[in-house]
Amino acid sequence: MTELAQEAGISRRTLFRYFAKKDDIVFLSVDRWEGDFMRNRLRSADGPKESVERIKWAYQALAMEESLHSDAARIKTRLIFDTPALARRMHQGLNDWQREFAELIIDRVGAEGDAAFQIHAQVVAVSMLYTTAFRHWLVDDSHSLREWIEIAFAALH
Repeated sequence: MTELAQEAGISRRTLFRYFAKKDDIVFLSVDRWEGDFMRNRLRSADGPKESVERIKWAYQALAMEESLHSDAARIKTRLIFDTPALARRMHQGLNDWQREFAELIIDRVGAEGDAAFQIHAQVVAVSMLYTTAFRHWLVDDSHSLREWIEIAFAALH
């Protein structure tokens, strides 16, 4: 935290006014960038209309973003997955995202009842496949992230 405060040109005390814990900084950066990316993608007029294909399309585009492929991004993501408290928080955040992303698609297609439930289940399934592929890519770079995601998404067919 001291290094972050110095880099930001503020006191450590000021930094703690905005972020109670170190993991708040990590998760804010993830939600701001990846969450906003996915929200914008799902709201856009582009892409497939069918819910499974739409959520896959959004995650595939996210996987193509160069910033996910940097050494710093890999280190940060490994830290999240390998730290129990951070992993729990990541899973809670993923649950929140899944609900939000499902609602974006449900609103877009006007689904109700069983159809809305199915869309939510599809979003959860695709999100978990993406997370599984991402986690696998962190420890096995024999394929690109995009290739691991394609392999994981093939499980839906």
